[in-house]
Amino acid sequence: MIGEIISHLIEFLIDEGIELLTTKAESPVSILITAPNGLRVGYDSVTDSVINEIEGSMYSGLGKELQLIVIPSPLRGDYIIDVFGTGTGRYTITVESIATDGTVIGTLILDGVASQGKLDTYSIGLKEDYSVVQQSQEPFPIWIVAVTVIIAIVGTSLAVYLTKFKKTTEKAM
Repeated sequence: MIGEIISHLIEFLIDEGIELLTTKAESPVSILITAPNGLRVGYDSVTDSVINEIEGSMYSGLGKELQLIVIPSPLRGDYIIDVFGTGTGRYTITVESIATDGTVIGTLILDGVASQGKLDTYSIGLKEDYSVVQQSQEPFPIWIVAVTVIIAIVGTSLAVYLTKFKKTTEKAM
């Protein structure tokens, strides 16, 4: 039902000659988009509520296996997509920019693995030519975090050892 309503909305907006930015999430996730001006639409996992601050935008709703966000007349610039895990499994996020004549100008596909309560954050850019590009993904992969922690632990242990060694050597002299 909601999917049909959103499909009709998209058709209506295209008929009216309005550019669109659409974001589709295939489960098990909920999504929140933050526009370049800071306004948001989607599910906010921090407040556990649905947000719709972007005028004319539509969110298909929390708890759906297929979620869709439609933003009419989107601003050019950087968008943040928060992907909140509602279960465990692979997810696919498809972002499309649609011109006033209904032509899909840019498509970006983001894949990941969700787990209950996990938050992935993507930064994408909507360029002047209406192309969509991925800027970055946060957080860093877990192996980078693990290596950084190990280096910090080894470095601290080495510093403590050298300090003790220096004191022992000075006492022996």
